[in-house]
Amino acid sequence: MRFLCLHGKGTSAAIFRSQTASFRLRLDPSFEFDFRDAPFASTPAAGIDLFYPPPYYSFWEGTAVSSIRAAHQWLLDLIDRDGPYDGVMLFSQGCALISSFLLYHMAERPDDPIPFKTAIFICGGVGLPVVEALGIPVSQEAKDWDERTRHELQAQAAAIELGQDRWTGKPLASLGGASPSPSPSLSNGRATSTPTPPPPSSGTRLSPAATNNGFFSLSNGNSGSGTATPVLENTTIPKSWHGVGMTRDGEAPPGATRNKIIDDMAAQAALDPTNVFGFDCTAIPQRLIIPIPTVHIYGSKDPRYPASLQLAQFCDPSVRRMYDHEGGHDVPRNKFVSESIAELVKWTRDITQS
Repeated sequence: MRFLCLHGKGTSAAIFRSQTASFRLRLDPSFEFDFRDAPFASTPAAGIDLFYPPPYYSFWEGTAVSSIRAAHQWLLDLIDRDGPYDGVMLFSQGCALISSFLLYHMAERPDDPIPFKTAIFICGGVGLPVVEALGIPVSQEAKDWDERTRHELQAQAAAIELGQDRWTGKPLASLGGASPSPSPSLSNGRATSTPTPPPPSSGTRLSPAATNNGFFSLSNGNSGSGTATPVLENTTIPKSWHGVGMTRDGEAPPGATRNKIIDDMAAQAALDPTNVFGFDCTAIPQRLIIPIPTVHIYGSKDPRYPASLQLAQFCDPSVRRMYDHEGGHDVPRNKFVSESIAELVKWTRDITQS
């Protein structure tokens, strides 16, 4: 099974190859991964130059929808020249490229076959300007969440550059490390050294059942978090896994197993579909629902977590799998998470070949 692999803004094919090495090593040779650099030179993504040398690339410059559409043509040219590909595996801006490509494909060429069978989205969403350009209303609250989470991602990187743990804000030396690690621990807090914009007027809302069934705990939308975080209890249907992130020694917490999972349907029922971080998912027309099997891998400590949850709503839930690795804007390398992601990659093969 051959995957086209597209990296995040301000990184590179080599960096994405490194980020995914741990789980790819757990796959048999029938899985092939073709990592490609984006066409534009770029400044490094926030904090990436602390861990990886240049060059860095981007799939488009600026934020105009026309630039994103130009990247779609770059993608089609690449597939025509070097394809076919069975699937795509994306990180961050790569997710924005492929999700927007798929939405425009559904809007403009619904009868044409999609040029790949499955997509694996890692820590990424679909750009709200694209959503608006396709005629789907985007509230000011959703835009506020989008802006705020982008600022928070920058703030985390700034904390690392100051020599602070990205989650606690404490000096790394006080936590037993003299320098930043690309595999961070997962404490409950976030770095707070850099001011962030004020939060949106309200947090994401859950249905009444959500606060009683154990699926989510919710921070107050005005407290500086506002994210609905799945917890490890109640269900055993493997549609949406709640992973365990790393303790400082890189191991899963005692007693954690991949059998502790969350039913995707129940988790999604717990979210209020009219307000997923300000975005009304019920406004998505059925004709724009992405029909191919998708995997959504994200971290509940990633400031851009809301974008990942919003993107999942654009995809057919009957062929969608969701996994929270509990980390940040990265792919944790520990054994537990790597094995879990490898299983999801295998699922894409099984469902597309069935």
